[in-house]
Amino acid sequence: MDWSLHECLRACGQAIAAIWCLICAGEGHNLQEHSVVLLRGKRTKDLPGVRYKVVRGRYDCAGVKVRSQSRSKYGTKKPKAV
Repeated sequence: MDWSLHECLRACGQAIAAIWCLICAGEGHNLQEHSVVLLRGKRTKDLPGVRYKVVRGRYDCAGVKVRSQSRSKYGTKKPKAV
């Protein structure tokens, strides 16, 4: 797999040292240098040392606006019926 397609970030916290995390690929993000994110454990097999993923739609990481499938992975609310 091509490493350039994956967006990773380095997260630091009070209880942890610096760890590498994966952002959901292909959807873009709004994270900046000192953004607060929520992490979940999710191993990525093709990226050595990456064992966490960023939870979309929590804290400073915005959800993806237009998603109709797999909404829970991208932090998207259910669209209201018209």
